Amino acid sequence: MKWTDKQQKVIDTRDRNILVSAAAGSGKTAVLVERIIKMITDEENPTDVNQLLVVTFTRAAASEMKERIREALEKMEEDNPNYLNVQKQLSLIHNANISTIDSFCARVVKDNFDKIDLDPNFRIADENEIEMLQSDIVEEMLEEYYLAADDEFMELAEKYSTGKTSDSIGELILRMYKFASGQIEPEKWIKEAISVYDVSSKEEMEQSKWMQGYLELQKNRLEGILSQLNIALTISESEDGPKCAKLLRLLLTSYRR
Repeated sequence: MKWTDKQQKVIDTRDRNILVSAAAGSGKTAVLVERIIKMITDEENPTDVNQLLVVTFTRAAASEMKERIREALEKMEEDNPNYLNVQKQLSLIHNANISTIDSFCARVVKDNFDKIDLDPNFRIADENEIEMLQSDIVEEMLEEYYLAADDEFMELAEKYSTGKTSDSIGELILRMYKFASGQIEPEKWIKEAISVYDVSSKEEMEQSKWMQGYLELQKNRLEGILSQLNIALTISESEDGPKCAKLLRLLLTSYRR
């Protein structure tokens, strides 16, 4: 395969940190596979494939990466059956650390379970199990708050609960938790989010960033509605259009006030 100059540089660079940024479909995986192959088959200073750590975002990507490396090694073995190092790397590929970050961490924990006093038969819960546990925890927590009947909580419950259930509050809590978990510092983000609403007067509220953002959002929505009403009015006033121009003008006047 013919590589571009930049791709070749990525493949050949050694003994330093490198950061490669490229668009989707630009051949990043192929370049990384070639870089790994060059490292593990270097004639002067080869690195065993199981001494490398290759981290991907998904399990599918990790599986594909390992398979590509295996195929490249098998092709090299076909071309040179006496290449002992290639045979060695093929025997090590099944132990290669090519995985998602969570799979790698789980492997480290299992390999060192005796040092942290943890059952080596632990497993990582799947998303459905995690969601069920989170829902159970939130439900128990809300039940405790309802029993305590704190004034502030009861006011919150009255505003956000639907009927006699606390589903809406629980859903809001979980949504906020998931969003906050995606921030670099979740707890710091939550505290800053709360501080935004810490206002002492109507004027201060009107000048706050969140109110300005809210007003801008509503303004954009109204402009969209006005645009659609104007289109509807034009159609209504056409010769074959529905006769509802009077009603549309009333609506336009109402929205423009």
